[in-house]
Amino acid sequence: MTAELAGWRVRPRFRIPEDKLPFRFSLSTEVAFPKEVYEVNDITLEVRPIFEWTLGSTQLAVNPVIGRSLRGPDAAEGWDFEPGVHLGYKVSENLEPSVEYYGSTGLVHDPLPSAQQVHQFFPGFDYRFNDDVILNVGVGFGATNAGNTRVYKMRFGWMF
Repeated sequence: MTAELAGWRVRPRFRIPEDKLPFRFSLSTEVAFPKEVYEVNDITLEVRPIFEWTLGSTQLAVNPVIGRSLRGPDAAEGWDFEPGVHLGYKVSENLEPSVEYYGSTGLVHDPLPSAQQVHQFFPGFDYRFNDDVILNVGVGFGATNAGNTRVYKMRFGWMF
C-alpha cells in the first residue's frame, strides 16, 4: 500500500463568541485544489456551518455542508449537500473516542435516489496534544455501494 497526495486545501474557520448562543457556532469555508484522479473539478468550494453542543463528557457536532465546483465540468451544476455528524465521549483530557457520519445526497435542489447516495460511518478518536493541536483518526465504512466501502482517515489540526 502506498500513500498518495489527493490535493491540497485552505480551510479558515470563524467562531461566534460562545456566550451569544445556547450552542457553539462556527463557519468553515474551504477552497480545495484536488488531483484529477480523485476529483474531476479543478477547484471546489465548501461552506460548512458547525453547530456544537457539550453535555458533560459528551460532544455532538452537526455540519450541514453545501459545496460546489468553481472550475471544472460540474461548475454549472449548483450546490450539493454533504451532511456530517460527530458524536464523541471524552474519556480523559487528551482522548475522545467518537463516531462520525459523512454523507453525500446529491444536489440540494435534486437529491439522488437512496441507492446512489453515500453514507459512511467512522469509528475513531481525537487525541488532543494541547488546546490548539488535535489528531483525528478513523476508519470509515460505507452503508451503500455508491461510495468507498472502506476509508482510512487522519487529520492533524492546528488552531491559531
